[in-house]
Amino acid sequence: MMSMKKIELLLATLICLGFILKMVNIEFYSFFLILPAFFLSVIYFLFSFAICNNIRYNQIFSKSAYAHTSPKKIMSSLIFGLGLGSTVNGMLFTIQLYPGAHFTLQVGLSIMFISAAFLLAYKNKSLAQTSFYKNIRQRTIIIGCIGLLLYLTPKPVLESLF
Repeated sequence: MMSMKKIELLLATLICLGFILKMVNIEFYSFFLILPAFFLSVIYFLFSFAICNNIRYNQIFSKSAYAHTSPKKIMSSLIFGLGLGSTVNGMLFTIQLYPGAHFTLQVGLSIMFISAAFLLAYKNKSLAQTSFYKNIRQRTIIIGCIGLLLYLTPKPVLESLF
C-alpha cells in the first residue's frame, strides 16, 4: 500500500510534468496538470491531519495511529491543510489564467503562512525536530515559495508565459 507521502510526491511529479507540457504547448497537458492538482488539493483539504502527522493511508481511521498525536496537532494540521489546498488551487488557477486566481492564492497563502507561523512559533523546544514540525516547515517552504512567486508575478508576464 502506498503511503500518503508517496501519493503526494506522485501527484506533485505529475503536476510538474503537466506544467512542462503546457509550456511547450502539447495538447493533453491538462490531464497531467489539472487532475493531479485537483486531487492534491483534495488530499490536503481532507487528509492533512494524516500527512502532517505521518499516518499511513491504511491507518487513517485506526484509533491507535493517533495515540502519539495531540488534538491540538490534529486541529492545527487541518487548518494548515485548508491553506495548502487553497494555495494549490490558487496556483492552478494562476497557471490556467482563470478569473479569481489572485484572490484564491492570496487566501490560501494567508491561511497557510499564519497557521505555519503559529505552529512553528509556539512549538516546544524539545519537540523542535519532530517529524510533525519538519512536515509543516517543508510544505510551507516548497508550496509557499511557488505560490508566492506566482502571486507576485504580474498578470501580463503570466499571460506571455502561458
